Amino acid sequence: NEDEAFLAIISVSAFTKLLIDQIAEQLAFSATQTELQSVAPETKANQQSGISLLDEVLALFSKFVRFYASHKSAVPIESEAQLMGALSGFLSTVAPKLTVSTVRIIRKEKPYYVDMIVERDGEQVIVELKRGKHDGLVQQGLDQLLTYVSAAQAGNGVLFLYSSDAVDYLTESYDDPTQAAKIRIFRPKR
Repeated sequence: NEDEAFLAIISVSAFTKLLIDQIAEQLAFSATQTELQSVAPETKANQQSGISLLDEVLALFSKFVRFYASHKSAVPIESEAQLMGALSGFLSTVAPKLTVSTVRIIRKEKPYYVDMIVERDGEQVIVELKRGKHDGLVQQGLDQLLTYVSAAQAGNGVLFLYSSDAVDYLTESYDDPTQAAKIRIFRPKR
């Protein structure tokens, strides 16, 4: 039957896309770790006592964009999967005391697929990643992030908008009266 054949093609295509994304994420993770081994130790994070996990994550994101802008030999970030892999490779190398996990599923009334969770001493930061810098991504990303932070009952969330042609980033606070969580937007300056 043609309908069954078409459905089979769609299923195989979706599986192939998922597999390619996982491969791209792992390659970006490994390439970033390899690249970091060849640079000076100043890239390594200095864990400051008393700094919140949210502030530490934001400082590390800032280091990440500066590192990627100055190391053109690193694998270019052309997809969200590559961004996820490169960022998690960076964080796990420069801040090994943090636990970084990607594509986590939070199971509530329905499953939520979170891009990244960074943890330290029982504290969590939920991270929503977006590639690009246009304003439409902010609202879309915030809607997703707020849903994930609520589902995970996390105290912190960061929306990270990455653009390969941006070097200067800013951090904006987002206050949602319906949530007690601290939400930050890390995005390219305009």
